[in-house]
Amino acid sequence: MLTDFISIERINKLLVSAVIIIAVAVLWRFIKRGFESLKKKGGEGGVLSIMSGQAGNTIYGVTKLLLTLFAVILILQVNGINISSLITGLGVAGIVVGLAVQDILKDVIMGLHIMLDGFYAIGDVIKYGDFEGRVEKFNLRTTTLRNVYDGSLMTLCNSNIHEAHKISTQNDLLIPLSYSADFRHVHEVFRDIAAEVSEMQGIDACRYLGTQEFADSSINYLLRFWCDQGRKAELRRKILAIIQDRLDREGLEIPFNQLDVHVDGLK
Repeated sequence: MLTDFISIERINKLLVSAVIIIAVAVLWRFIKRGFESLKKKGGEGGVLSIMSGQAGNTIYGVTKLLLTLFAVILILQVNGINISSLITGLGVAGIVVGLAVQDILKDVIMGLHIMLDGFYAIGDVIKYGDFEGRVEKFNLRTTTLRNVYDGSLMTLCNSNIHEAHKISTQNDLLIPLSYSADFRHVHEVFRDIAAEVSEMQGIDACRYLGTQEFADSSINYLLRFWCDQGRKAELRRKILAIIQDRLDREGLEIPFNQLDVHVDGLK
């Protein structure tokens, strides 16, 4: 009788273990379909574009690992193995490992924060210190930027990304001209330049905003344009060439710094 009872108990444990395995397998099937659906949708920016890249693969792997560990723990518990002592041992080891990899954990946490908040996506331009770069690669630990000016690469740990900010597509050009220039003529010239720049490939829009300030040796006029920041340096040079050519044709000069000296009391 005792032998029969033990056999029945073992069979029950095996059946429960099998049910756990089947349930976890079904759950994983639904989760896997969800990931595949997100990857197919893709999208520009936000969670969808990130989920279709390296970060999505990382989350996929982590989810699979956690679900497997969950199933293993349940099966061990059902089969009478003391989980408490096992978890305690893992907890002590986890503390040691955690101290060793705390920087990695910070990077991963910030990577999740970037992903969920949609701070930036592949193709966006961000500024870190004096470095302006387009986001080339992103995963849960690092972000790789390509400099918009010289093409050099920088890889940032995601834990440092709070020091960076996303750059808007707006750019301002201050053009100094002589006080002696007819401001009415200047306004007309810059309105024409703004219209010409607006037609350039890669420029989203351009507006002439008028007089910006009265400086020591010049009146500064403001031209504002919007473009892909990855091409800012290239397009800025082309716009400056247009401005230089038009000013030369109109006889408008960019003045040197000047100093007027008035002396009283000379005989």
